Amino acid sequence: MSQRSLLLFATLGLAALAAPLAGQAKSKILFERHVFPILKRNCIECHQATHTDKNGRRKRPKGRVMLDTLANIKKSKRGKLFVGNKPEDSLILDSITLPADDEDRMPPAKAGPPLSKRDVDLITNWIKQGADFGDWTGEPTSNRAKPKKSSSKSRKSSTRAKKPTARKGAHPRVTLSKGLKPVPAATIASFANSPFQVKSVGDGNPLLSVTCCGKTEDVTDAAIAQLSAIADNIFELDLARSQVGDSGCLEIAKMKRLTKLDLRQSAVSNAGLKHLAACKELRSLNLFDTDTGDYALNALVSLKKLERLYLYETKVTERGIGRLKEAIPGVRVVASMDLPTPMDQAPSNNRRRRKK
Repeated sequence: MSQRSLLLFATLGLAALAAPLAGQAKSKILFERHVFPILKRNCIECHQATHTDKNGRRKRPKGRVMLDTLANIKKSKRGKLFVGNKPEDSLILDSITLPADDEDRMPPAKAGPPLSKRDVDLITNWIKQGADFGDWTGEPTSNRAKPKKSSSKSRKSSTRAKKPTARKGAHPRVTLSKGLKPVPAATIASFANSPFQVKSVGDGNPLLSVTCCGKTEDVTDAAIAQLSAIADNIFELDLARSQVGDSGCLEIAKMKRLTKLDLRQSAVSNAGLKHLAACKELRSLNLFDTDTGDYALNALVSLKKLERLYLYETKVTERGIGRLKEAIPGVRVVASMDLPTPMDQAPSNNRRRRKK
């Protein structure tokens, strides 16, 4: 075979190999056929609705992210997991494209290897095409509505079934925003050069979410004082791995609408944590790897709305946890390796590694 023929053969071979990948971006990608199998293989085990496993243990979705049904996907992360035509706004891509050794990468290293480039590209291209779920709902066939023959009896049953069920109460994002004035845009803009990222919790809500992702070294007790101007509006506060200590807790205690607080691996201790008893709306508190003991728990028993408390690698005792559970019925206390998955954090090259 001549050199020219060999070159032509090699060119045609490479073109043939590249064709499927190129076609992936052009041809219609179907969620149920192409995308969901990837999620089912790599994600569903940890990201499905609360259920009881084969050992009788109740399992909740990691990071409150559920990928098992269309309804759950739309509820997770306020519908921002998959944003049609906007890969840059789709939170799931932030998680699956992190480096293999990043602690926030999905799936986590202990669960398996990162998604292949082909899988990531397929999900990305599906989002670029509009993130169309087609007819897929993820619901069992038996749960879907079936046509029934009309009869007076069935009509009466249908009428009864349409009566609204009792609600457990409005979401705190709704109740706590009533009558609350939004923070002026100029005030929020003033945080552009600060170590904090400040944004609305969504849909023009005056409640705010504040994080320090990527700038944790700059967040000290003095820096926390900068948040006093927006303290009334803070709904979620992420100070994980920051330098904030006990004095900073005095400022946090002024945030009367705070429902979620992450202080994992910060410098807080019993002396400062006692001040958090003033945050009566607090639902979730993460104290992983902090100098927390039973003294702090004694102060936190007044937080009657507390739902989740993370205490892994702290100094609390079983006795202290028992007293807390008696005071706050239904609170979930995590004192072992079962930490929330921070899928909504933006990737950063300045992350500190978790302590061994």
